[in-house]
Amino acid sequence: MSQEIYKEKSTKELLMQDLDVINEIRDIVSGSLGGSPREAKKFLNTFFIRKSLLQLYFVDNINLSILAKLMALEIIDKKLYSELNYWVLQYPDIVEPLKNIMQSIEKGEDLQAEFQGWNNEKVINWLRTNPKDLYNENLSKYFYLSRSYKEGRALCTDITMTCRECGNEFIFTAGEQAFYAERGFNKQPERCSDCRRSRKNNRRNNNY
Repeated sequence: MSQEIYKEKSTKELLMQDLDVINEIRDIVSGSLGGSPREAKKFLNTFFIRKSLLQLYFVDNINLSILAKLMALEIIDKKLYSELNYWVLQYPDIVEPLKNIMQSIEKGEDLQAEFQGWNNEKVINWLRTNPKDLYNENLSKYFYLSRSYKEGRALCTDITMTCRECGNEFIFTAGEQAFYAERGFNKQPERCSDCRRSRKNNRRNNNY
């Protein structure tokens, strides 16, 4: 009996957490849906499905506010949603373009020409909803289940980098970038494959 009560309480607590998240973004979501109850129901169904699947993939390391906010952008403007996905793949540490946009809006400055697509009332209201510092978060996992995730992977291009160990240039390929994004790695490689292999062998030898 006590276990049943515990489970019931746990379920209620989880439901209240979900409701808190939905309540927090309800204005921007309702604005993007145009007040359509049918679309609102569709949004909520998709939200809970993605929530369950993401928690299955990434256990409890999921911020529901981030998930809901990104889903709201997907409704407001699918093109900008895909563009953000592309930026997330290109900037694994801090999403610099999104950071630049947020800083310009907070200072009341005009957006740069390349970011004019983000300069409309719905999107600006979306940017101002919490959490505001999305650019500091690892967002790749939240795009993992969306269609634009594969589209974003396809947009990745090879990057030429300089090894901090030997000073030689090496290529951080599009495939490697996609792999890093899939695994949620926040940093780009700092060493070429030869130096990484050498360091790995040295650590292995030191363990013997």
